[in-house]
Amino acid sequence: MATALTVLLWLLVAVLALALAALLSPVDFDVSLHTERDARFKIVARPFFGIGPAIRLNRTKTDGAKTERAPKRRKKKRKSRSFRRLPKAFNFPAAVDFLGQILQSVKLRELSLKADIGLDDPADTGLLYGAFAPMMYGMYGLERCSVDVRPVFDAPCHKIEFDGSVRLVPLRIVGALVQFGWRLFGPFK
Repeated sequence: MATALTVLLWLLVAVLALALAALLSPVDFDVSLHTERDARFKIVARPFFGIGPAIRLNRTKTDGAKTERAPKRRKKKRKSRSFRRLPKAFNFPAAVDFLGQILQSVKLRELSLKADIGLDDPADTGLLYGAFAPMMYGMYGLERCSVDVRPVFDAPCHKIEFDGSVRLVPLRIVGALVQFGWRLFGPFK
C-alpha cells in the first residue's frame, strides 16, 4: 500500500514538473495570411522553444463545400450577476502596465508583409498607405523584418502576404493577467 502511494505521489510530482516546464519554456507562434486567390489564414503554436510538435490553432474545412447551419434560437437575455462590485472607473494605469508587460513578454522573431492595397477612392488609398508608412520605414534595416506595401490607385485591390513569428513565455502572460486582475478587482481603498 505504501509503495503504491509513493508511486502515485512521484507521478503527481512528475506531472506538476512537466506542467511547470511547459509554462516556463517559450512557445513559438507562426502566423500566416495570404489573400491572392483565396484567403488562407493559419496559426501554428510550437511549444518548448519551437522544437515541440506543431499545434494548429485555427480550424479549417476539410472540403471546400459550404456547410449549412441550422437556424439559431433566440436566447432570453439574463441580467449579469457579479459576486464582486466592479470598480466605478476604469483603471487606466493598470491597463497601460498590463499592455507593457504583455509587449515585454512577446519577442518578434520574424515579420514579412507584402501587400498591394487599393480602395475605391484614391484619396482613401493614400490615407491607408500613409498609415503603413511609419511601419515600413521604421523597420528598415532590421533583420528578419520586411514590410513592403504598394498602393494601387487605379482600382480596388487587396493582395496581402503576411508571415510572422513571435515567441512568448506563458508564465509571464499569466503573471501579468494576475497582477492586472488584482489591480482592477482587488481590495479597494
